[in-house]
Amino acid sequence: MKIRAHRVLPAVLAVVFLLGGCNLQLPDGTPGPGEAPPSETPEPGPSATSFQPPSPDAEPTFTPTTVPVALTVNGEPVTLDNYNLALQRLHLGVPELSNEAAASRVQGDFIDQILLAQAAIEAGFTLSEIEFQARLATLAADAGGEDALNAWLEANLYTPEDFEKDLRRTIAAAWMRDRIYETVPESAEQVRARQIRVTTRAEADSVLQQIQTGTGFDLMIAFYDPDGLGDLGWFPRGFLFQPEIEEAAFGLSVGDYSGVIETAVGYHIIEVTGHAEDRPLDPEARRVLQAAALEEWLAERRAESEILSFIE
Repeated sequence: MKIRAHRVLPAVLAVVFLLGGCNLQLPDGTPGPGEAPPSETPEPGPSATSFQPPSPDAEPTFTPTTVPVALTVNGEPVTLDNYNLALQRLHLGVPELSNEAAASRVQGDFIDQILLAQAAIEAGFTLSEIEFQARLATLAADAGGEDALNAWLEANLYTPEDFEKDLRRTIAAAWMRDRIYETVPESAEQVRARQIRVTTRAEADSVLQQIQTGTGFDLMIAFYDPDGLGDLGWFPRGFLFQPEIEEAAFGLSVGDYSGVIETAVGYHIIEVTGHAEDRPLDPEARRVLQAAALEEWLAERRAESEILSFIE
């Protein structure tokens, strides 16, 4: 992934600040590439009496204008106006978020959504006008009617045109996201385990020693967690927040217990109480694996894409 950062003028940044512009201008008086610097003594221009109107047969000339861009994703631009409005929407919804965190989230959301939408088109996704209007009608009904939807758009700094564009991209991105989710199977190898967790290494070593010298795991776990008995339930690989525990659990046989496992939240001793080569995933476990699959897909897609950022 190629990311290049270009500085936006302070005057422009001052105007910035919900998801997903102002005008990006070049410094006045700065010669562009290939331009000669202004001469110290300007050439005299035509006098009022020497001015001649253009010929009626002359070809009209047009001065090209450039829409300020905040970033591009594989050549697809996000205008500075849309980027800044997205920042404002995010701050309306999460006012306590710092400017830096908000900017990072908005930029990341734009990039992820565009990558998903681009992949959807590549995979053959199409959205007919009838389907789009039906989705729009559903949104209006959910909002309480067309007037209520228009009021929401106004409150959230949307023009109808910008909202339509964002909605079309969101629909395509959601279609691709669901295709990625479908790659996660409905069943997987799983283990069931329970744990004793303490806050110090010394206490963990003491607990392990007692278990090794004959104190039953049931007795120790009842002392440390009388309500839940340390039950971690059934889980597949990639589900637990502590991968160290997961790795240890899948390396043990049913009835075996581990040594002391250190994680960011304490010291653990686990015992495996069940193992299944192919067990249906419960809804929560599958959602976690689907989210992980999406993050992995996005990381790979970012790495192979050209993403240019013109903001800091």
